[in-house]
Amino acid sequence: MFFNTMTSKRQDIRMPIPVVNQITNQYACFKWLILIVLIYSSGISVNAQTQLDSLYAIWQDKAQVDSVRAKAYYKYIWEGYLYSNPDSALVLAKNLVEYGEDQKYPKAKNYGYNIQGIVHKNKSEYSKAMEFQEKSLEIYKKQKDKKNIASTLHNMAIIYRRTGNHKKALKCYNQSIEINEEINNQKGIANSLAGTGVIYSIQGNYSKAINCYNQGLRINEKLGDQGGVADFQINIGAVYFDQGDDTKALEYFNKGLNFYKDQGNQYRLSEILNNIGLISQNQGDYGQALNYFKQSKAINEQLDNKTGVANDLNCIGLVYNNLGDHIKALEYYTQSLNIRKTVNDKNGMARSEINIGVVYLAQDNYSKSIENCQKGYQLAVSINNLLAQRDACKCLYDAFKKTRQVNEALFYLEKRRLLDDSLNLKETATKLQQMEFKKEQLADSLEFSKKQAIDKLKLEKSENTKDALIIGAILLMLLVGVIYYGYKQKQTANRYLKERNAFEIENKKKAMTLFSQQVSPEVAKELLSDSYKSGANKLRACIMFLDIRNFTPFSESRDAAEINQYQNDVFGFMIDIISEHNGIINQFMGDGFLASFGAPTSPGNHSQNAVNASLEILKELEDRCSSGQLLDTKIGIGLHTGEIVTGNVGTAKRRQYSVTGNTVILASRIEQLNKQFKSELLLSKEVFNDLTDVEKYTFESLGPIQLKGRSEPVEVIKLIST
Repeated sequence: MFFNTMTSKRQDIRMPIPVVNQITNQYACFKWLILIVLIYSSGISVNAQTQLDSLYAIWQDKAQVDSVRAKAYYKYIWEGYLYSNPDSALVLAKNLVEYGEDQKYPKAKNYGYNIQGIVHKNKSEYSKAMEFQEKSLEIYKKQKDKKNIASTLHNMAIIYRRTGNHKKALKCYNQSIEINEEINNQKGIANSLAGTGVIYSIQGNYSKAINCYNQGLRINEKLGDQGGVADFQINIGAVYFDQGDDTKALEYFNKGLNFYKDQGNQYRLSEILNNIGLISQNQGDYGQALNYFKQSKAINEQLDNKTGVANDLNCIGLVYNNLGDHIKALEYYTQSLNIRKTVNDKNGMARSEINIGVVYLAQDNYSKSIENCQKGYQLAVSINNLLAQRDACKCLYDAFKKTRQVNEALFYLEKRRLLDDSLNLKETATKLQQMEFKKEQLADSLEFSKKQAIDKLKLEKSENTKDALIIGAILLMLLVGVIYYGYKQKQTANRYLKERNAFEIENKKKAMTLFSQQVSPEVAKELLSDSYKSGANKLRACIMFLDIRNFTPFSESRDAAEINQYQNDVFGFMIDIISEHNGIINQFMGDGFLASFGAPTSPGNHSQNAVNASLEILKELEDRCSSGQLLDTKIGIGLHTGEIVTGNVGTAKRRQYSVTGNTVILASRIEQLNKQFKSELLLSKEVFNDLTDVEKYTFESLGPIQLKGRSEPVEVIKLIST
């Protein structure tokens, strides 16, 4: 069974903005359909019972050959008990194993092992389930029965997937697909594609999951397998649900539900109830959500489906957490975690640990929150669940931040940012899948249109070949004329463009030569480009303010020549260092300057370049002062990264390249704090977050500081050295 349950991947379920009437109508339709399913699932229909009696009669008829008797009994157990009364299925399957041993008919033993393996798998007793699958695989390999080898590998993949070993699960699924392709078993291919899609969905790789589901759906449609079609529709709906598209999820659930109403499959029924409960929760109807989850839990308890019960408990915990009842949420999360430990469900264990950590965070119990989330994070890492890792990092960052453990908080903040980069964000993933569906629909439409056009062309050609040839000749002559005219026009245009470009290049060279003598070559080049004709641009950059300490007393006791020489000595090497690190000095202010990294052009990590330049300036200044090349000089540097406005400021007669904005002001304010904290280099949290290899720096967080002109405090970090 490969149905994709969604509860293990949804920690924080938010409702998008739906069309209320449409959702309400669909929701009412679901209530009616669920009622029908419950009525139909209460027992097996008369026709179905007659068919089961017929199968049992074949099994009892000893005149029948072994293969016929064993296959009939296998089908009798599968259709009559496997998914509605698994304990009875387990007992009956032992009869098949014994029959196979007594009659020396290995296939009957395998039938029995397969039933027992599936029952134990559905009960989340995975070690026992794997034991029976391995027995089956050994017999099938001896018989060189490729079809059943592939089927057994598929069942083993399900067990690996449920225990969180996605690598082995994918390997088994792929082996199953290869064997089924070799023997052209389309149904087997579809089943393993579904399992592969479930793993990709758990890992957050929705585009790959949808691709697998669509391939499997098309196979089942060609085979006319309505059950398989329904399964894939539910799986596709689950992917849409995980991305927050409840409307699309309901559409696919509705398609699958129409098939399930005639089945006595209690496992499917519990999964449908659970999924609709999640949608009810998404809509804020928590009472209805609890009702669906508890119905699903009751069925799973009856079936002894431990994984299903754990998922339902987790969902109930989510409801109470959203209602703000943290005590009940913690109770249900803990119950879910304990069950998942017994079945070694690593993916579920990771989610439960993180959910418990989030509740403790809301209760301000930070030590417990950190303990549980770190356990969840390690489990998520072991099974490569990026979504769970990201949620754990978010909770850990908040908990360490609350306890003012700066290093740990920054570590998990950076981890979370890296995970965000690795994942397809929900909005992007949704658009990609919508584009994928539209692409397929367009391809089908184009194929149909192409076929129509070809058929029409053949018909016209057969009716009047002579007219078609004449028209074709005329069109060809016209086409040649148009091409020749276009060619001549292009020649003329190219000649004109070459002359114009040569003139503009010559003038630009002259302008650049003159202009570069007044400003940096980078600014000159940018101001002469077309991008600055509009006057201003917004971009992200790092701003540096540098100030010489006690410059005023120094200048009062010296003449102009000495002051000018001192400024040249101090600023000369600083200009070179800033230039080497891809920065430019925008403005000198007597005892300091303003520099920018990333404006007007961007060579890379602006913040990293600015910090490297600052540290090199401080070291070079210390060396020059200690060697006597400079008078004893102290400076202060402030750095802040953010959005700035750059462009030409002034009138038509006189313009100046300028950088302005709140980021520039904040950088200036941060630099001024050096006097208060007796420091040389201060930077904002935004700068620090951009740094690579944070471990190599020595730093100290000064905490949130209220700066003039800022409504919210700014976290300032004192950087000492590398």
